[in-house]
Amino acid sequence: MSFLLHGLFFLNLVRCLTSLKLSLVGVEPRKMILGQNAKLLCQFDMEGAELYSLKWYKNGREFYRYMPGQLEHPTTVFDVPGVIIDVQYSNIHQLHLTSVQLSTGGMYRCEVSTEAPDFDTISEEFKVDVISLPKGPHLTGLETTYSPGDLVKANCSAYDSLPAASLIWYINKTPVKEDSRYDRRVTYTYPGVNTVQPPVSRLQTYSSGNLTTSHLELSFTLTLSHFQDGKLNLKCTAFLDVIFMRSKEVTVEQIRQKSVLSQPSSQQGSADTPSLDYSIETGLFNPQRSHSNAVKSQGGMGFGISSSCPTHFLSAAFSCQILVLLLAAIVN
Repeated sequence: MSFLLHGLFFLNLVRCLTSLKLSLVGVEPRKMILGQNAKLLCQFDMEGAELYSLKWYKNGREFYRYMPGQLEHPTTVFDVPGVIIDVQYSNIHQLHLTSVQLSTGGMYRCEVSTEAPDFDTISEEFKVDVISLPKGPHLTGLETTYSPGDLVKANCSAYDSLPAASLIWYINKTPVKEDSRYDRRVTYTYPGVNTVQPPVSRLQTYSSGNLTTSHLELSFTLTLSHFQDGKLNLKCTAFLDVIFMRSKEVTVEQIRQKSVLSQPSSQQGSADTPSLDYSIETGLFNPQRSHSNAVKSQGGMGFGISSSCPTHFLSAAFSCQILVLLLAAIVN
């Protein structure tokens, strides 16, 4: 009886010493990239046992089998959508996948079994995600030159991404906050410009199948502070997880600032300054008449009195009119 117990203990000890161990199971890179190659990893330690079979499954369907005991055809590949195996570069510890497709994603399982008499089996499952790197970024809507007071509107686009790419605008290396609303504050900084739009960006996405296109619109009113040595730097960066990041950068130049409205001459009575004449006969100011013109009465015996008020004293026009009326009253 004791001999039998010792025998069973010895067999269990041997089985523990020869148990299977999976050391590394997964995918490389961590996320498969659409159109590129990838590796399925299944590294194991037989602990002295012999390998009976290695099998791979995708969503429960077997697509790869390796059985070293079948000398003529040890490897068998089964058709499963999205799984294209390059057998030449594959072995028992890794499978080389080519031309990754969106359908390549799914749940994968590696299963390893030992030879008779135990046929110990161990397996591990993991998820595979497929991403599509965006095309871009592409910039549209920008001019080559601007002036302070101009409204800048530009778009940054990243096409056919999975998942949607993240976009961010930079003005002179300063990131622009993304907001779905425009700030409608009103200031009076430049002549002829009533509204000043601070920098703001708005994101819009469009999906086609599993792929997404992102557009980030930038809108702001230029000020003198935006130009550094007469130049403005604009950059848009697109990134996806920690796998992809790419930027597009442009530099635009400042052109002559918009001219300020000409101020009227401060010299009274200049040739370019019209005068305000008052007629006793009509009782009206006539800004088209010069100071030397007199208003004659219809009978030819009357006389006219005129007084000029330069246009840059328009704020005092009413006082000027009163003085003329008083003068006319005294003469009469």
